[in-house]
Amino acid sequence: MKPRTRPPQAGLRQAVQRLTLGAGERPNVFLPYPSQLVACEPLKRLTEIVCWVDPLLRYSRLPVLGVDIKAGSPRGRSPPKYSACLLKDRGEPEYYDGISLNELINIARKLRRGYLATDNIFELVKNSKSLRKFLASIPEEVKLIQVTGPPGEAAPLRRLAREAGLSYEGKPGSLASARLIAELAALGYGSEIVAFNPEYRVIISKNRSVKQGGSGNPRWKRFIEAAIQSEANRISAEFNRAGIDYDLYVEKGPGGLRRAEFIVYAPKEAILSVVKEHEWGPVKISIEPSWKKRIEFTKTELNRRPRPIMVGIDPGMSVGIAVMDLFGRLLGLETLRRASRSEVIETLAKYGRPILITTDVSPPPRNVIKIAQTFGAKLVTLSEHMKIEEKTKLVREFEGEQQISVGSSHERDALAPLIKVYQRLKVLYEKAEAHLSERPDNETVDRVRMYELLARGASIVEAIEGAKVREAEGEAETTEGLRARQREIAALRRIVRQKESKIKALEEEIDHYRRLVEEMERQIANLRNELDKMRELRNVEIERDRTVAQLRRRIRDLEEEHVRKDAVVESLRDEIRRLREEIARDELGPEWVPVKSLESLARDSVEDAVGREWIQEGDVVIVSDAASAGLRSAKLLTEAGVYALIYVKSPPPREVLEYLRESGVYVTDIESVEVRWRGAVPHVRREFLIRVAATAQRVKEAEEERESQKEDRGDILSILWEYRRSLLEEESASH
Repeated sequence: MKPRTRPPQAGLRQAVQRLTLGAGERPNVFLPYPSQLVACEPLKRLTEIVCWVDPLLRYSRLPVLGVDIKAGSPRGRSPPKYSACLLKDRGEPEYYDGISLNELINIARKLRRGYLATDNIFELVKNSKSLRKFLASIPEEVKLIQVTGPPGEAAPLRRLAREAGLSYEGKPGSLASARLIAELAALGYGSEIVAFNPEYRVIISKNRSVKQGGSGNPRWKRFIEAAIQSEANRISAEFNRAGIDYDLYVEKGPGGLRRAEFIVYAPKEAILSVVKEHEWGPVKISIEPSWKKRIEFTKTELNRRPRPIMVGIDPGMSVGIAVMDLFGRLLGLETLRRASRSEVIETLAKYGRPILITTDVSPPPRNVIKIAQTFGAKLVTLSEHMKIEEKTKLVREFEGEQQISVGSSHERDALAPLIKVYQRLKVLYEKAEAHLSERPDNETVDRVRMYELLARGASIVEAIEGAKVREAEGEAETTEGLRARQREIAALRRIVRQKESKIKALEEEIDHYRRLVEEMERQIANLRNELDKMRELRNVEIERDRTVAQLRRRIRDLEEEHVRKDAVVESLRDEIRRLREEIARDELGPEWVPVKSLESLARDSVEDAVGREWIQEGDVVIVSDAASAGLRSAKLLTEAGVYALIYVKSPPPREVLEYLRESGVYVTDIESVEVRWRGAVPHVRREFLIRVAATAQRVKEAEEERESQKEDRGDILSILWEYRRSLLEEESASH
């Protein structure tokens, strides 16, 4: 659980709560130590107060660090050395010998929560200034305890040890004294030291050194007021960003603000980190301490139970205060100008213990909320804003009843909502009295307590039960009985520590076996993960093999199907070709012969026709457009043995035409040949085919003759070269 931190002015709030709360009562707000305040030792500086408070937790289970000085003094030239003993809830004590003050502070910081105990606070610090610095250097949840009690009532350490039943031999040394101090603090001896933080006022006003006159004076005043408002907004934003608590009072003007005053509840160092004092230009910023006097709390004030009161507050630049008891009697009316919370709290504490605070401002201002929290009082706000006529009427009637006179509008605005709240409570009081008159034990009820509980919001039955007066039972323990009990408690604590040491050893052994079990569980988990991975891998391999087998069967089936379909396609092609020839012969007569046709002589088209044997040796080909022909297409046609090429539209390119004619292919246009069409099949006369075939034969024979001549000429040349070589050899031999 995160420890709760003490807000600014927490020390003052706690002191006021202890001042105003009776025995056995607890406030509604956070109060770390609601025990009785024993005494107060004022320090030299006016802005600081140190009070001595009994610790709340008897026989604390929090860590306790006992400290005793070993050598030197805080006021001496050489730095002092200390001995310390740390007692924890479990385990053996820890000892530190010959440590410096900084090392002691570091040990206290590591505690975070607990107690730092000593028999004399001035063994740690030399004056009030260094005490405040020391308290600021340790964690706020580490409480500083002087086990011998507050100044003026301090008891010797050895006498306290004997009373508590703590054993020691002779005069204890510094380490033994440190342990005695720690054990006494753990048993609840001593008083806590609480330092109260001061308040400061940050005032933003016109710089008096700036003077402007003449006709521009009003305009210059508005400029200054706007500058003050701008600076107040900036400082307010900086305080909010830094988390610094403050109240703000302003005087408005036509151009902005004539004056702004912050009451800041923080140390001056924190304030200076946000805003600096300066006096230049049109604006002046000054920082002044807010407290003008010490606040002291004595035993007589604390032992007296203050009366419960109800308070009405009118917040503003001037704070109006109206105080009334539970029976509706007015106790006081006051007006405080630019009052801080501490001044309002001090004023209310003079009248008694506030249990209910009301105001006619909704929602209530922050300073009113914090004042109510300080006293643990119930905060009541009216649901509807009261008009001036209603306030005036209520106050005039109350003045006539109480024979009083209200001095200012601020007091009137504070008294009016208080009267309205009391009128509501009065009806509740009458119902409680009627209910009480029916009970036989009405004489044993404390009516002040009953009215207080009703004002705090309790039901009638709860208020009556809580206000019953019960007789004390039993007798107070004698001093000897208390000492015997303390000795018994000390002995039991030693036994508990021994048992706790044994428990700690057993817990460490359990932790060891627990770690072994966790390690084995991790190994088992890793093995299970590996097994799962192997199973997944095996399943993947099985699925892959199954898929491969299925694909192979599918491929084999498709290949067989492809072969069957190719055979069917080829048979159908032969059948189509045969049918076309029969149809052509039947209709055109035997003198007409079908020839092949192509759309173009593009390479892909010719390769496809030759590849599927659509064009064969001795065919005549009619092409619609021969302009797309290339040498590759011409070579394919000549290699296939085409006799003639008839083009319909455009002739083939020149180089293609020459190549075809040199290769013995007869090339002509369709106008030179008689062509008839039967459906999509062209036909030519048989005489044309015979003539083309004869031409092709002549070209072939001429080609063969040229080849023969080339061979014969090659033979003659070889004979001549052989003869010449022989002559050369003979000449070389004769020489």
